[in-house]
Order: sequence, then C-alpha cells, then structure tokens
Amino acid sequence: MVGEMRPAPETPYDKYQQYLYEGRRGARTYRSDQALSYKVFLFNASSVRLTALRQIGLFDENISSYGGEDTEMAFRLWQQFPNGLYYDPEIKVIHHHYRTLPQVLNTVKIFGRRVVPYLAEKNPALSTQYGGNYFFKKNSGHPKWRHWLGRLWRTDVIFRLLWFLYEIVPFPFSNYLVRGLLASALLRGRARSQS
Repeated sequence: MVGEMRPAPETPYDKYQQYLYEGRRGARTYRSDQALSYKVFLFNASSVRLTALRQIGLFDENISSYGGEDTEMAFRLWQQFPNGLYYDPEIKVIHHHYRTLPQVLNTVKIFGRRVVPYLAEKNPALSTQYGGNYFFKKNSGHPKWRHWLGRLWRTDVIFRLLWFLYEIVPFPFSNYLVRGLLASALLRGRARSQS
C-alpha cells in the first residue's frame, strides 16, 4: 500500500513542491481499488507485508548512490504480486525532506550516470523506464527519430529552454516542464555513463 505524501509545514511551497504534492502524477492517477504499476510505487509512503518482503528479498545493497532501490524492489514485488500494489489517499504521510528543483535535477543526473546502467543491466525491462529507448546505435532497427530526439533532449540548449519556460509558466502548466527537465537531466546523466 502506498499513501499520500504531504509537505511538512515548514516546507517552502514553490512550483516544484506544487508539482510533487498537487500534481496529477504517480499513484494519484490510480483509483484506490485499482492495482498500481511498480513504476509509481515509492517506498517513502508505503507499507508492505513482511511475508512479501521475505519472498522477494530486501533492497538491493549494490545500489549505493541515490535512487532506484525503491523502483527495483517494487519491480520485484510487482513480478511476484502483479495485483498486490495499491494506493490509499486516506493514508497521509508528512514529508520533511525539502529539496529545490535544481538540487533534484542534479541528483537525477547523477542517478542517470551511476545507478541506471546497473538497473538496466540487472533488469532490462527497467531500461525503457529510464530512457533506454532513446539510447541505441542509429542503424539498430529502432526508429531513427528516437535516436535524434534522445540526442536533442539531452543538450544544454533544450535544458536551458525548459528551465526558462519553467520559470515563467504558472502551475499547473509548469508540471509538463518539470517532467521535461527531469527527463533531460536523466538522459544527460545516462549519456555521461556511456561516454
């Protein structure tokens, strides 16, 4: 079960915080009687039966940098219990870990460089979730537009354009720009891991 995260009272409430706590994203896009995808099951506001954890194992200790350990564990849970992950908006969890969007983007870039290659190798199905379908050789049989879109999306020009637009566009429209910035940071990190 995953619950609803709410910001701590002392948290500055900027557009990025609005994206996190008010945006229609993640588990909020599911009804409470609908099984969740592992992609939206995060462990910072969750409860898992001990018997399930004993069956699938704990967090992967090879992941020593930020991120991915919860998605990787959720993937294993989902493989064993595909209809066992649910969202309950009535469960409220106060989140005290405030980070600015620039801090998050830097963390996501490092995650793309250090953790995603390991996750993609361990579970190839996770590679696509982290932009793997935009990384391949031009003549590999994949659509060429994805190759070029992946290359374009990780350029400084696109990143700066997205940031500029993020600063001037009001919430909730800024949510699309947050997603774009996160994707760009992740792809930039992945590109550095492959060079």
